[in-house]
Amino acid sequence: IMTAFYRETIKRKRRNVSLSEAVINIYKSSYKLYTKRDGIKILKIRKDTDYSRLDTVALKLSGGPFNTLYQDIIKYPNYFIPTAFISNYSFSVHRTSKINNRPVYVIRFKQKENIDEPYFFGELYIDGKNKILLSATYSLNLSNKEIASKLFVEKKPKDANVWPTKAVYRVDYAERGGKWHYSYSNLSLDFKINWTKKIFNTSYSLSSEMAITDWIENTTLEYPKRKELMNKSIILADSNTGFQDLNFWGEKNIIEPENSIQNAIKKIKKKLDKALEYLKKSLLLNKELDDQINTASIFNNIANNYRLQGDYNKTLDYAKKAFQISEQIGYQPSMADMLSSIALAYCNIDQNDKSIEYLKKALIIRKTLGDKRYTSNNLHNLGAVTHDRAFYEGHPESFADAINYLEKSVKLQKEISGGMGLHSYKTTMFLFHCYKNIGKKFDD
Repeated sequence: IMTAFYRETIKRKRRNVSLSEAVINIYKSSYKLYTKRDGIKILKIRKDTDYSRLDTVALKLSGGPFNTLYQDIIKYPNYFIPTAFISNYSFSVHRTSKINNRPVYVIRFKQKENIDEPYFFGELYIDGKNKILLSATYSLNLSNKEIASKLFVEKKPKDANVWPTKAVYRVDYAERGGKWHYSYSNLSLDFKINWTKKIFNTSYSLSSEMAITDWIENTTLEYPKRKELMNKSIILADSNTGFQDLNFWGEKNIIEPENSIQNAIKKIKKKLDKALEYLKKSLLLNKELDDQINTASIFNNIANNYRLQGDYNKTLDYAKKAFQISEQIGYQPSMADMLSSIALAYCNIDQNDKSIEYLKKALIIRKTLGDKRYTSNNLHNLGAVTHDRAFYEGHPESFADAINYLEKSVKLQKEISGGMGLHSYKTTMFLFHCYKNIGKKFDD
């Protein structure tokens, strides 16, 4: 699950017409094992639109964050250069460079001269040692106005001709735990509108960008309900999706469109810092009142705050403090929850052995409490992390343990729901992958 900050702007000449900003969760499926499409859920949103500045045409961007998400050209090559079209391109090593002291090959690509359709041209930045795509900057050939217009314009007035004059894209990837993931993308589009009864053209520009601010492994395969997910054809500036939250954004916390998205992220981080300040004050008060249960809860909330900021060492520190208090007062449901939180933090820093250790401790308590649903979830998490240990860390002997946990989870889930529920389906997908990797047929 990736947490991201997204922003899109529309301008008429140099005047801002629309500004939309959102904090979202991206439920990103695996690059290696395709299970379902990526989904987006809006957490926070704010919008400011003044269509009076658009004269008689309301220029709108359809797709919202999906426009930037689909620039993940490793995950979605068909939106970039489909395999069948590679022969229509020419590739050449343009130059060598360095990024963060890393040797980089800059590969230039463009469509062959005998191709008339609008194809991309640009540069790929490839790690010279590991042959990993670090970044890509590219544009679309818009020399054929008629075809280009059909690609971008969905609906327009009969007495207006609308065509794009610029389409520029960028995508960056970042390393985390020895693996590379989508990190940032932006797009910039310029349009001209020519009215049959007007002398002058009107120019518009649209831009959108998205930056990943946090990333956690979805060990439970959590996925929102369909009604909670964003529609792929959404017009964010008009949509009622999400909600305004002045307590989150701040009444005067305006992010100017000209400022970088990194500045916007810094402002959001200030909100987390403010929440952390209040939590620590509340912690002092609870210590004076000797309210152990609430103190453990505050420690856990502080741990979650640090997790959102990517500080996993402090996350572990406060999650363990929360567990110690729960253990002292003997409150087993809280003990199991805190052990699971600790396991998640270890998973975030790719310490799967530690994560498995704490999940096993949580499982003992879950079984003692006799709650089948929580026990099933715990078994699923154990199976998922053990699967990752086997698959990503080179311990194929662990696939058998993963299968054991996952099959027990499915059995309990069927007892609870009386059939094959959504969660058991997700667990079964992990089982399928485990059996595939040990060379056995899985049939359920």
